[in-house]
Amino acid sequence: MCNPLLCRAEELTLESLSRRLSGVRTLTADFTQNRRLRAAARPLVSRGRVAVVQGAGVLWDQASPFVTRTTVTRQKITIELEGGRTEVVTSKSNPRAFAFASLMQSVLSGDASAFKSQFDVKNLKERPGGRWELSLAARAEPLSRMFSLVRISGREAVESLELRSAAKEVTRIDFRSLVLNEAPDETVRRRLGL
Repeated sequence: MCNPLLCRAEELTLESLSRRLSGVRTLTADFTQNRRLRAAARPLVSRGRVAVVQGAGVLWDQASPFVTRTTVTRQKITIELEGGRTEVVTSKSNPRAFAFASLMQSVLSGDASAFKSQFDVKNLKERPGGRWELSLAARAEPLSRMFSLVRISGREAVESLELRSAAKEVTRIDFRSLVLNEAPDETVRRRLGL
């Protein structure tokens, strides 16, 4: 065992953070999303549940204020809306939506290679208690048109995400009740085609 006063911890880099997060093969959590839009007097708040399977995709199931079930894979996004209507989005049909969904998949999976190819690291800090914080700026469209800054923080996994737009609008997503590395249930396997 190493004396913390004598031993130096590994310097926090994007690569070391990626190694730390790569141990998260699956993640499920509840989320609360607050969107502060210039045209809205109060924040728009939505809640739901997310499930991530590394390399397979993300399920983003919003429960309020209305129900949507979104399945994100590398090939497409399937959105099931209240009332039974389904929309399918691809990189050709809606490049911005697909870029955002791909960003979410990369962030929640801790895929630093995606960060490096699409973002400049503006800030990476180690915080007390094993926490970390990462700030990114998008390099190119369509992400640079959507976000002026992306802030991600967590400990063993991503626990919060903040997206700032060039129009000064802010979306903050907080994840709680995180469960890591449990086998995906039947619903997750079916929706992700596992």
